[in-house]
Amino acid sequence: MENIHKYVGGMMFKFFKPFIPKAILAALFKMGEAFCDLSLPLIMAKIIDIGVSNKDLTYITKMGGTMVGIALIGYICSIFCNYFSVHSTQNFGASLRDKVFTKIQSFNFVHLNKFTQASLITRMTKDVDQIMNMFLMCIRMVLRGLVTGIGAVIMAVTINPILAILFIFIVPTIVGTTMYYMKKSFGIYAEVQKKLDNLTLVMRENLTGIRVIRALSKEKIEAERFKEKNDDLKLKTIEADNLMASKLPFITLIMNIGVVAVLWFGGIRVNYGKMHLGEVVAFINYLNMLLFSMNALSFLFTLYSRTAISYRRVKEVLFEDITNISEEEIVNNSIDINSDVYIVNHHGSSGSSSSEFLNKIDPEYAVISAGKGNAYGHPAYKTLEKLNKIGAKIYRTDIEGEIEFSFTEKEIQFNKDSYNKLESGEKINKDSYENNQDNKLISSNEGDNRSIENESSNKSDNYVLNKNTKKIHKDDCKSVKQMSDNNKVYFDGTIDEAEAQGYSKCQNCFKNE
Repeated sequence: MENIHKYVGGMMFKFFKPFIPKAILAALFKMGEAFCDLSLPLIMAKIIDIGVSNKDLTYITKMGGTMVGIALIGYICSIFCNYFSVHSTQNFGASLRDKVFTKIQSFNFVHLNKFTQASLITRMTKDVDQIMNMFLMCIRMVLRGLVTGIGAVIMAVTINPILAILFIFIVPTIVGTTMYYMKKSFGIYAEVQKKLDNLTLVMRENLTGIRVIRALSKEKIEAERFKEKNDDLKLKTIEADNLMASKLPFITLIMNIGVVAVLWFGGIRVNYGKMHLGEVVAFINYLNMLLFSMNALSFLFTLYSRTAISYRRVKEVLFEDITNISEEEIVNNSIDINSDVYIVNHHGSSGSSSSEFLNKIDPEYAVISAGKGNAYGHPAYKTLEKLNKIGAKIYRTDIEGEIEFSFTEKEIQFNKDSYNKLESGEKINKDSYENNQDNKLISSNEGDNRSIENESSNKSDNYVLNKNTKKIHKDDCKSVKQMSDNNKVYFDGTIDEAEAQGYSKCQNCFKNE
């Protein structure tokens, strides 16, 4: 729970900070409304004790007009408070949704599978709305509740300090009850959000795949699946609502006991001439104000428990690490990843894609970008062999030229035919294939008068690139250990390829070369 408090209290405020000026204006007008409300019971007491007791119609009219004027000022304050609070919170909500959407745009398929698309939709809509409503209620209710509650206690003590002792018993009871219910609600509301994610996932899958469902006559199965998730959400929501609903009758009971106590003891004091009837009426009004304030604050605590869960979910998206994920991380990921099109790494070099990685992503199509007759022999035979083993249809720029593909509702369309030598039945001898690549290398070297020896020194190897300094390091370089993970890029290409991307050799690593 401490972590949740930290999230809500710290990071929420950070995102809300640009909208504070309008929020402050809303709070000031709400305080003005609270002060107006606090003055009305005292004026009413004077009307009863002076005007009604003395049958002074002029005094009653005068003080009644004052009450109307104060009530009108409170109404105007309420209007301006609503205006500024709505503008500040709606702008905050729009800004937060924009930040979440922008972050999701940077996610790769691992992140999307980690959160699920349904959960991301819920987090960007319902959870953001929950956070926004929390801030709206804080502006409108927290300050008013605090000002009204504290003011009511002060006014009650001013009227009759002895009778005000009743507040000592009422306030702690309500606060303790509120904290108890808030603590119990955290876990329940977290489960409600999970159930909602599951229901949203089923809805999304059915809407996107409705044609397939109808074609396979799976409507009844999907209906039962939806009913199961819907019932789960219903039962958990009922549990949460029942918990919160049981709180209100208890607080109402406390309020009624307080009113009865004031009437009882206040009536006795009026009978002995130690208190006026108008003061008793005013005291009851202030007691109701206090209890109303406590009830409003308890509602906010309940809202807070739901908002804390929502904000934790939004924060997980906003602060998700989007650094490049290695093949090893993907292989070790427990989530099944089925891709449609795989753009093969590093032009299809021998170390571009492990068998474990390819089996994990299981692409239907593989696109290899490599120059025709390139000096490095890309794509490598091993890579082609592994792609053929998993049944991927291979598209190669060194053979087909420029390759374009587009997605439709039914299929993925390519502008070229796939080129699977092994799949087509053509027998390729590994040695002859590699010898052919060597011949291409020799031929290429003859054209630019470079020696085979120099070319071999530029062979593909494992290097570490520093995105900040734009330096090429060997993996045993001391600088690699000191390098930040955010700046570190593992590179299995050649020096020439790295230099073509704007990198230069580390002087310590390559001083003898």
